[in-house]
Amino acid sequence: MKYKFLLWMALSSGFLSAQALAASPGDSNYVVNTQAHVGNYNLFLQNDFKNNGGVHIHGKAFVGGDWTTNVNQPGADALTGSNSVDAVTVLGELKGSGSLTINNGNNVVYGTKAAGFGLTLNNTGGKIGTATQISDSSYNNQFSTIWNQAVNDSQHFKTLASTGAVSEVQEGKKGIFQNDNTLDLNVFNINSSSFISNGNGEIEFLTTPSAPVVINVGGTGIINIGAKPLGNFINASGANVLWNFYEATQINFTARWVGSILAPNAHINYSGGDIDGSIVAMSLEGNSQLHNVLYTYDPPQPPTEEVPAPAGIFLIGLGLLIMARRKFSK
Repeated sequence: MKYKFLLWMALSSGFLSAQALAASPGDSNYVVNTQAHVGNYNLFLQNDFKNNGGVHIHGKAFVGGDWTTNVNQPGADALTGSNSVDAVTVLGELKGSGSLTINNGNNVVYGTKAAGFGLTLNNTGGKIGTATQISDSSYNNQFSTIWNQAVNDSQHFKTLASTGAVSEVQEGKKGIFQNDNTLDLNVFNINSSSFISNGNGEIEFLTTPSAPVVINVGGTGIINIGAKPLGNFINASGANVLWNFYEATQINFTARWVGSILAPNAHINYSGGDIDGSIVAMSLEGNSQLHNVLYTYDPPQPPTEEVPAPAGIFLIGLGLLIMARRKFSK
């Protein structure tokens, strides 16, 4: 019995040491995958979505809680019907006095639907999608995988050093991001108490971004966004800009915004203007349009390397194998 136990210990130690553990956010070999969330979904929420009157989500939506609307709301109508997809997935309940319409042959998936809630699948160009009520855990597991990636990506981005300066002019009213289009990724680190919270603030890029940008915004609690994008920021495609609010618990937007929003700890209130980008957050309440402009950053993938077992453990295991063989052969 003693030899069997030692043999198991040696083999287990060697096996575990040979496995490459998943890298944590902040590690140099951590693999970012924004294409799983802001690069794929126009809206991705852990909890509830509430439409206060004019929210129009042009792309795919995945909501972990309830979907509430009191108006007639089109869903994901910017998606073509060339490949039928789950345009709206709601793990909770579809509810409210309004309705949801899915066009272009795409599908809706939901947990439950309140009585009186309207759900329409339009026949567009001879294509009509499906409405599926789910009770199994497959979508829950899918949601958890994507959500965990989003949370980890947010935590990883906040550890990155700035690649350029942010110049504040007009007595802190205007911020100019000194971006460099030759970089694989531009990184800027600012605080929520800076110009972005100024009700008369302005946001500008040095040049129109053609290379991806991450703007880390520090600040806990409630953040009121008052600044407005202009110039090169307005000209920028939201596909190149990601705002990482890595610690805020509530963010209030009152004007047009450019770029995707990664805020896994925050409830978002959005009114007064459209957004060119995706939203990943705890929950969302608003009355503005969310354009299907997905973040395109796809980082270089590091080469995969198998981590060898330490030589000492290997020799111990070999010795125990020989001892065990002698013992068991008697």
